[in-house]
Amino acid sequence: MKEPPRRAVGGRLAAVLIGLALMNPALAETPASLDLPALLELAERHNPELAAMSAEVEASRQAIVMASAWDDPVLRIEWMGIDPDNPTLAPRRVGEMKYGIEQMLPRWGTRGLEVERAEAGSRQAGFEREQRRLRLRGQVRTAYADWYQARESQRINRHLELLIEQVEQTAQQRYAVGLGAQAEVLRAQAERTMLGNEQLALLAEAEAARAELAGLLNLAPVALGGQPDSLPELLGHEADWGERALARNPGLKALEQQRQAADSRYRQSQLNNRPEVGLGLSAVQMGNELDNVELMLSVRLPLQQGARRAERAEAGAMLARSQALADAGRRELEQAVHGLVARRDGSRQQLELLRHSLLPQAELTFESALAGYATGRVEFAMLLDAQQQIRRLGQDQLMAEVARFRAENALLTLTGEQ
Repeated sequence: MKEPPRRAVGGRLAAVLIGLALMNPALAETPASLDLPALLELAERHNPELAAMSAEVEASRQAIVMASAWDDPVLRIEWMGIDPDNPTLAPRRVGEMKYGIEQMLPRWGTRGLEVERAEAGSRQAGFEREQRRLRLRGQVRTAYADWYQARESQRINRHLELLIEQVEQTAQQRYAVGLGAQAEVLRAQAERTMLGNEQLALLAEAEAARAELAGLLNLAPVALGGQPDSLPELLGHEADWGERALARNPGLKALEQQRQAADSRYRQSQLNNRPEVGLGLSAVQMGNELDNVELMLSVRLPLQQGARRAERAEAGAMLARSQALADAGRRELEQAVHGLVARRDGSRQQLELLRHSLLPQAELTFESALAGYATGRVEFAMLLDAQQQIRRLGQDQLMAEVARFRAENALLTLTGEQ
């Protein structure tokens, strides 16, 4: 069997991929740059879960209208005095016709409580959607930081390769004139090979982080061009993070709305002991004439007290549960914010020390050790130690930068964004 030309297969594959992109608007849309605000906006616009929660919020708003409505009235038509020998439903050929309408009236105060519950449920749905939106933005920033960390680790690794090349060249020069050992040259070459192997692993990590970010944006990984070049500072130096979180955290607000809905349900269960009243109006027709009008009053007696006591107990337990959840949420939020602020401040201080003191000193130490090794005043092991110190401090600086960004990202997720 003749193998099809590869160019034709590639063309068909490209056509399929283009068709898929056109069918999915999110795949067809690509960010103009790796600008973080643009990526966040793109993620919100094409997230299916946010779209589903928006529909849920709209549904909960309609539930408010339904909660304020009365029950539908009941229309009754009765045929009385039907002749068994000549049965018929014609109104003029039966003894009497009765037309009636009945309306059950809601217990006093219960309809307002139903509306309160529906309004609280609608607000809860809105706050839950906002919480999910903030989490999505936090996930995008985390994936962006992971990608940046992998790419920056590659840059540090390339810088170390340049340093070890200088060490290898100096070791070869010393070995060529009989001042150094061949083992020093081989050791430098081995270090260079290890760095190349680490570079391959870092490349895989960068691609994995890129794919994760693309998934959050509902994009194909190839649609993310360029590279993240920096991690911006997300927050200033405000000191009232605990108060801001308690006032603005959507998850805590959702728990409070859940508590309000449970409170309305509990108060409604206390009103269910009252009788439920119904009114009815009917007219009696005999032949072609309206004979009389009747007024009816019906009362639904709350005789099932066991069921109503159970209803009150259930509503009270759910109210206590919602109150406990709200209290626990506040405590957990305060603890989380306190820990994140401490982590953010510590990372900032560590980053300042590494960036402006320790890392420049390590670079100078390496240059001095390299010059001393070239003249025979410094041992080869001391030179490698200086190179390894640059490696450790560079990685520490990167970790401090990412830790600061992650702490600020988590604070934004917990305290909300303006």
